[in-house]
Amino acid sequence: MTWVPDSKTTDQIKQDPLLGQIPAIKKGALVADSDNTLTLAISASSPLSLPWALDMFLPQLAKGADAAAK
Repeated sequence: MTWVPDSKTTDQIKQDPLLGQIPAIKKGALVADSDNTLTLAISASSPLSLPWALDMFLPQLAKGADAAAK
């Protein structure tokens, strides 16, 4: 799980010869989010932002976990 500035960066991470050796990346389990709103909702959380952030974040995390379990 990481934050990236854009989807191009995610592609660069996946294609990098060294980073591509990381087991999670090999399995397609990389969760690289570029949504600034989500990042701020988690890092500068409030009682109003957390429910929304969890609704957005947990599906991404579950998808990565499912890929890692393969």
